[in-house]
Amino acid sequence: MTEPDVGSAAQEAMRLLRALGESSAAAPADDSAASSHACSTSWCPVCQVADFVRENPEVIAGVAASAGSMLVALRDLIDAAASSPARPNSQDQT
Repeated sequence: MTEPDVGSAAQEAMRLLRALGESSAAAPADDSAASSHACSTSWCPVCQVADFVRENPEVIAGVAASAGSMLVALRDLIDAAASSPARPNSQDQT
């Protein structure tokens, strides 16, 4: 069995958002789950987020890229801390 191609956190976030957008666009209009959620986007936080994501894909891409950059920086910090030699504790020296 081959393992799936896994990208950076930003790439994976964009894949997830695309998949969510495709699944909502592919759902039939008379679907019972879709028709049971009757609300106005003026007050429903779920619908507000969904509308924001649909209307502002560039913002979501920017957030995903920033999150990816933050994870790379964090990984570099951890790698640097792990590779630095251990310093003796000043209290241990007599």
